[in-house]
Amino acid sequence: MEYLLVGVLLFANTVTCLQRFVVEPSDKSVIAGSTAILDCMVENKEGPLQWTKDSFGLGTSRDLTGFERYSMIGSEADGEYKLMIQDTRLEDDGTYQCQVAPTANARGIRSRNARLSILILPDRPKIDEGSVMQVTAGRQYNITCTAINGKPAPTITWVSRGEIIRKNWKYWSIVQSDGKRVGIQTAFREDATSVLTITPTKSDQGRTYECQVKNSAMFAPHKTDVTLEVRYAPELRMSVQPSQNLKEFQTITFTCDGKGNPNKLAWKWYKNDQLIPGEESNYLEFTHISRDYHNSIITCECTNEIGSTKQSYTLDIRYGPKFTVIPKHLSVDVGDAAVLNCDASGNPAPVVYWRKRSQPGKVVLTGKTLTVPEVTEKDFGRYTCVASVQGFREIEKDVYILKKGPPKISSSSRQYATSGQIATVKCETISVPEPQNIVWRRLDNQINPNTDVKYSVKEEDFFTGRRSILKIQNLSPSDYGEYNCTVENGYGQDSRVIQLLQKDTIPLAYVLIGVFGGVGVILLLAVILFLCNRNRSDSGGESNSANNTLEKKKKAAQKEHEKQQQQQQQQQTGNGDIKVEYDPENNRYSTTLEPWQKNTDHGYYGYRQEYDEVNLNHTNNKDINIKSATNGGFNIHKDPYPPDIKLDYPDTAIGTYRRDNSQRVPNRNSRYDCGPGYSTYNGNRQYAQSIALSESTNSERELPTMSRLSTNV
Repeated sequence: MEYLLVGVLLFANTVTCLQRFVVEPSDKSVIAGSTAILDCMVENKEGPLQWTKDSFGLGTSRDLTGFERYSMIGSEADGEYKLMIQDTRLEDDGTYQCQVAPTANARGIRSRNARLSILILPDRPKIDEGSVMQVTAGRQYNITCTAINGKPAPTITWVSRGEIIRKNWKYWSIVQSDGKRVGIQTAFREDATSVLTITPTKSDQGRTYECQVKNSAMFAPHKTDVTLEVRYAPELRMSVQPSQNLKEFQTITFTCDGKGNPNKLAWKWYKNDQLIPGEESNYLEFTHISRDYHNSIITCECTNEIGSTKQSYTLDIRYGPKFTVIPKHLSVDVGDAAVLNCDASGNPAPVVYWRKRSQPGKVVLTGKTLTVPEVTEKDFGRYTCVASVQGFREIEKDVYILKKGPPKISSSSRQYATSGQIATVKCETISVPEPQNIVWRRLDNQINPNTDVKYSVKEEDFFTGRRSILKIQNLSPSDYGEYNCTVENGYGQDSRVIQLLQKDTIPLAYVLIGVFGGVGVILLLAVILFLCNRNRSDSGGESNSANNTLEKKKKAAQKEHEKQQQQQQQQQTGNGDIKVEYDPENNRYSTTLEPWQKNTDHGYYGYRQEYDEVNLNHTNNKDINIKSATNGGFNIHKDPYPPDIKLDYPDTAIGTYRRDNSQRVPNRNSRYDCGPGYSTYNGNRQYAQSIALSESTNSERELPTMSRLSTNV
């Protein structure tokens, strides 16, 4: 038994040592079309040797009949049985094994399994959107890159502007469904896809995105790219001239520069979101812009087929002061409270302060409201509200605090008229408050214009009284004589007898003599002047002396002539117009003419409204002849407008102006003439002439306050 066991062991050792693998095949990857060689070396080979692919035997002959691209190579003496596959294809992909069959003296052996992978280069990548991709700025887009027929599935990398994009993309691979079966396994190609998500801006115009594809069969990646054509709404840049310190009545221009893709642009302009019709270019101009446009928002809109963009500018117009609250005259008793209100607008905001006539050059109060808690005699008189804006002329408004008292008649007691014409008899009254009644009498009989057509009465109010004008039709000698005017106002009454006298007339013969005599004198003076000039070079200083004497005589004669005309006019019209000022020392109103009141053609016309301000219960149905308020005491100073601009004034001066109806065609190619609102230029349309406000810079002043006065700003 022991001998039998030893014999079996000796036999087993002998068989095992007969054939064995010196080199076994290993996994290998080759590119399709190349040659693949799998190693196999056997020592002490006894049985037949073959290669299997996916467990399918390929044959034992070295030329592997039936598999023309397959063969075994190497030195058989050295035991080399390498499998060589030429022109490798996808069907060559699989698991290979080298096997030696058993013999009577040797058992069969198998090598390890070796995986042969056939690598296939993918097709060149393709971007679905093409080589140029049209996009709109601000919107989200996907760029898709696909690489097909690769083995293994290729990787995809996105590159832009030289940098790898590491986010905002997705990747996946798909195995093709038409794989070819080889043995018991199937080899497949794979398609790879990557999607990059972008949100382009206008700065991405012309930007390139590159798709790079690579698998293990490749030494360098395949590449393809796409270029962005970015379409975007216009971008705007608005410029304004002047860009700052714009003043009223200047010209301002707006220019909008726009750029978009596509660059076919359309333009619109708006004022406070309201379309300005007819403006379809990138340029807008306002000539002589008014304060009505202050804080207006001017908007430029640019549009292309992608969208529209707007840019706006808020106007800051500097303009001089304008009264918004007009001070009203007050009539009060001693001890009453007096409150004067005044306010003005302007840019910059105006400073409002008060002056008093009796304190020239002194600012008595700074503020909008002047309050006198208890009026004394010295508080009566004229006050001036002044509104000041730096860089512009000040404006002023006079207002009176008047003392209530009995009326007083100030008319001349001797007045003149020509027989056969319409006679005018004037009764001037100073009355605060306004007169309740003015009565005319003739020969102790009250004149009633309603029943006697020979007479008519016209009344004109001003803030310190009333003028009653009695008109007598077809004046006859019997109409000359005394006329009584009586006025009362609740505080008392006053009467005056006015003598209507015949006005002397100069005979025609005297007039003709005077005319021809005057012509003769002028001719004589001309001859004398001619002789003096001719002899000047000869007589030297003597001629000059004579000439000076002649000039003095001429001036004296002219002055005397003007004096006679003034006396004659006073005889015809009485003592002229009256301007009153309260005199607290004598407790009366003076009859001194103000400097602006010396034009006898104007007087106190136009003050019915002012008088109503201090007599709130007054109702007037009389015939009132209202004249320009500038002749009635509002003392509007220098005319702020050029002399060629005609101005008409409101019924009562409030420190502002308005234009009359004179118009002209603009003297420049302007599309807007800014009064209130705007207009579109039309070749057949005329525009009101604009008004250029001259400017002056106000000096800095100290504005003290007055202890008895208070203000509410």
